[in-house]
Amino acid sequence: GLAVAFAPLATYASQIWPEVLGALAVAGGLVLAGSAVSARAAAVGVAALAAAVETRLALFTFPIAAAACWPTRRRTSAFLARAALLGAAALLALLAARFFLGHALGAPRSLATLFQLEPRRALLAAGGLLFDPAGGLAFAAPLTLLALVGIGRLLRRGGMGERAAVLGLGLTVFALLHSVEWYGGGSPPARYLMASLPVLWLAAGLLLQRPPAALGALPLLLPLAALSSWTLVTRPHLSINEGNGRFWLGQLLAGRFHTDTRHLTPSFLVPSSATWLFPLGVVLGVALLWWLGRRQPAAPRLLGRLSPALWLLAMAACTLHLALRVDRVVELEDAQVQHRGGTVEPPAGTWSTYLHRRGWRLGNGESVLVPLRLAAGSRVVLVGWLSGPATQGCSVTVAWDGGPGVPLAVAGEGEGRLELPTPADGGRHTLEITLSAPAGGEAVLDRLVVPR
Repeated sequence: GLAVAFAPLATYASQIWPEVLGALAVAGGLVLAGSAVSARAAAVGVAALAAAVETRLALFTFPIAAAACWPTRRRTSAFLARAALLGAAALLALLAARFFLGHALGAPRSLATLFQLEPRRALLAAGGLLFDPAGGLAFAAPLTLLALVGIGRLLRRGGMGERAAVLGLGLTVFALLHSVEWYGGGSPPARYLMASLPVLWLAAGLLLQRPPAALGALPLLLPLAALSSWTLVTRPHLSINEGNGRFWLGQLLAGRFHTDTRHLTPSFLVPSSATWLFPLGVVLGVALLWWLGRRQPAAPRLLGRLSPALWLLAMAACTLHLALRVDRVVELEDAQVQHRGGTVEPPAGTWSTYLHRRGWRLGNGESVLVPLRLAAGSRVVLVGWLSGPATQGCSVTVAWDGGPGVPLAVAGEGEGRLELPTPADGGRHTLEITLSAPAGGEAVLDRLVVPR
């Protein structure tokens, strides 16, 4: 019941995405694979229809169809007949993709690109599918992520259909390791893993038959799962991953506390120290719970009962950290920055925004107002670049805490760094940056850096 009520199913079922059809096709294929022999051929039709809707779904559905059609008797004629049926279904699915998408595998992909793996990209894609807050499972669907623990039991105790479905999950993940769009491209979290829900839920069911003692800490995940699901369903615009490394909760906190929160966001699109620390903390936490469950079976259940108090302590610690933290890097397109004119760079709707240089584009007379918490004697450096006539010469006016502005002359092409006059005393300050440029001249303000 929790799996159905929470994300990602609740999110995708309330929007229009083919991934819900993919999950239904996988579930239907598994049912047909376990039915009478006369009904198993229908699994091939289900696979073909799903692949015709979304070519990528073939990685899930055709292994199940192959398992359903696997001959029970070792006859060459039966094997060839089933292979011909699968081949015809695959050909129809590829022709449908060619007709609707212009490419059999969905341009710009090809078979060759599947094997052109870059180790860093593959590591970021694999980690992002699990832990990225905007595109993975850990924040949006922690209960579904937990179900991965039961995959081993499903392989041992499931039939050929279930094993084929796990193979389909592996093939889908492998196909995403080379992709710059592993996060889903403007979709709710875990788009490409959505079709695996029937497999993961079966694994979760087997896990609950003989639950390990560590599972007693499961209530720790419920507040996060409930908050994420309720937010993404009731505010669907927050579910769209723009591919810029932001996370809706981090942006809300940034706007509320007027401070940077990116250092707390384990984004796998725009990596930071949190990108590696968060997965490491999760793995160590799970290992500790597992060890506690084997040594002291009552300890995980005690942690589960204490989950409200532990979450309140965590939120209090986060609030204190945000209130007292000294800023180091502030991205000028983030929510805590007040924009008085200008537009986001690159423009909204740009594909895979994280691959481009990012910032806030200002024209003549436009400005940004940046809240900062500084240590005494800090230096502040503005990073950005000029475009159009502004490259021949313009000025940036800097004003602290509503005081008089100080104009600074800038010129040139390419990214540059400009050290700003900074107040000597520490604490909370507000920095206003205004551009004065000739007609058509613009500046893109990337970030503020406070060197240590």
